[in-house]
Amino acid sequence: MKKNIFQLCSPQLKEIAIALQNRIVEGLEHDGKEISCIPTYVIPKSTDVNGQAVVLDLGGTNYRVATVTLKNGKATIHPENG
Repeated sequence: MKKNIFQLCSPQLKEIAIALQNRIVEGLEHDGKEISCIPTYVIPKSTDVNGQAVVLDLGGTNYRVATVTLKNGKATIHPENG
């Protein structure tokens, strides 16, 4: 039987995930890397901001929606993994 080259075991998937994460970090820290990333931030003017906001990421390929809860200067994003 022929081996399925697209079937990966857990250690291979973890290695791929770590390599992707490292390339994304490089893209955030330096220009001209394999994966170009543009960091974006929204910084509240005060740590006294409390409440919820809906955030939209209208990327070129994906469309993501999350809810951010601000409480006592700390942000919590739901869902955690978009």
